Amino acid sequence: MWKKEDLKPEGVSGTTAPPANSASSSSSAPASTPSPSGGLPSLSPAAACISQGIKIKGEVTGSEDLFVDGVVEGKLSLTTNSCLTIGPNGSVKADVIAREVIVRGKIEGKVTGRDRVQLWSTGQVTGEVQTDRLAIEDGAVLRGKVEAGRQTNKTTEIKASAYRDQGFSGNGNRQGCGHDTLELRNGGGLTMSFLHKLGLGMGNGTSRGISLPLHSNSRSRTPGGPISAVGPTRAPEPHESTRVSNGLKEFLWNLDGLGKGTLLDLGPAWQTTLNFFIERGFRVSSEDILRGWKAFLTEEETRLREDAGACETLDMTPSGRATRFLAGNLQYPRATFDAVLLWDLLDYLEPALVKQMVANLAELLRPGGVILAMFHSKKPEGFQRYRVADSNTLQVISSAVICPAQKVYQNREIQDLFARFRTTKSFVGRDQLRETLFIK
Repeated sequence: MWKKEDLKPEGVSGTTAPPANSASSSSSAPASTPSPSGGLPSLSPAAACISQGIKIKGEVTGSEDLFVDGVVEGKLSLTTNSCLTIGPNGSVKADVIAREVIVRGKIEGKVTGRDRVQLWSTGQVTGEVQTDRLAIEDGAVLRGKVEAGRQTNKTTEIKASAYRDQGFSGNGNRQGCGHDTLELRNGGGLTMSFLHKLGLGMGNGTSRGISLPLHSNSRSRTPGGPISAVGPTRAPEPHESTRVSNGLKEFLWNLDGLGKGTLLDLGPAWQTTLNFFIERGFRVSSEDILRGWKAFLTEEETRLREDAGACETLDMTPSGRATRFLAGNLQYPRATFDAVLLWDLLDYLEPALVKQMVANLAELLRPGGVILAMFHSKKPEGFQRYRVADSNTLQVISSAVICPAQKVYQNREIQDLFARFRTTKSFVGRDQLRETLFIK
């Protein structure tokens, strides 16, 4: 527990050595100036501080703001409206809970920010992040799962499920649909105002510029029609390029009318992608499967090197390795998601893992759920990652190779993999990257 000191006024920065016999100090207060990129708001002054050079093992709890520039191992929980700031020298190996968590140093563990979590350019998080709002500055490192966006209201989720079960999926195939009234098969009617209250149809108050009005015919809006972008857009950096994505346009069109929904992004947690879907009312989970697979292979190699007998106890077949990997990844309840961004990951994973993973995704998707996947028509020369720039554009980021390409899938092999889905459309770009949508 710490001792509360006088508040530091904003604008005071720097670190002062704490008393040798105390774990509390008012020094190391964060500066109020914004980050160089201007992407994150300024820090609030800390009411208490664990200064550089102080190490605490155990449970730290409190109800005041806390600035950590030292080392904490165990558990760190702040109640009420408290803000936790991890300074540039801070290192925390603990599960942390606070209303707001600002990371300028390192955290290893689960991070729960009831309101928001901010990762500055010097911040590093290894573990799970759960929050309503997430801000990630360029240069920050995030390894693990992310759940961002407001929790879906259970009543709305049940109503949305019934909405899909009656044949009104987000892809525009709405039966018995007039301009102002949506008629259910059982003869009942849902007025547009009622749909607004449920977060269906034209979306909800947290969604800006994405949902369009229902039309009298099933596909009266052209799939290629633009959808307004939400959040700031920026010019690509030198190592980036952009590509028009017809697959993304079709993906969003299938989600139009869903209102609140849940999305699983199996690539890195990019700020632009998170903003794009959170602003539209989606709860977003992000899990970098490719980086997780690389870490798993490294751990397996280390284990086998240190324990020669492990070869006799472990199933070393590709199928056995895939089973062990999925036992610790993609762990979500059945029928959790409405949509999945699969990107081009399958080209870089072992075929045995690909087969099991696609089967798992089929279980995680709700009926009518949609997957956007990409497949290279030939072995890729470099390695790239993708993030959403706007409703019809992807930013393509050149990156160091995480895992080498494993296989180039032919159309028949893709159809066999997704036998439980129905393929809606495929698009081939000039870069020979095939974008394909699958609906459960």
